[in-house]
Amino acid sequence: MHYKRGQQNNDAAGKAGVNDAAPWMYDMYDVWYRDLHQVIHNILATSEYKDEMDYVLYWEYDATDDKRCWQGVMSGDWAWEEAVLVFLMST
Repeated sequence: MHYKRGQQNNDAAGKAGVNDAAPWMYDMYDVWYRDLHQVIHNILATSEYKDEMDYVLYWEYDATDDKRCWQGVMSGDWAWEEAVLVFLMST
C-alpha cells in the first residue's frame, strides 16, 4: 500500500482572526497519508486478527455484581447508537 501526497494550507491564524501570528501558521505543508479505507480493509483481511475482533454488538455483565463490563468498541454505547441510526436510516 502506497502513501499519497497532498498539500495543506495551514492558515490557522487567519481562521482564528489573529493578525500577528507566527509565520509557520501561514505556510503550505506537504501531507503524506494512506487511504484509510484500504488500511481498514487490510486489517480486516488479515487472518492474524480473526479471533481477536468482535464483529457483532454485545453487552457483557459481571456475574458477581451484575455491573456492565466495558471492553472494546463493540461493547460501548456508541456502537449501539450507530447500529440503531443505520437501521432507522434504512427503513
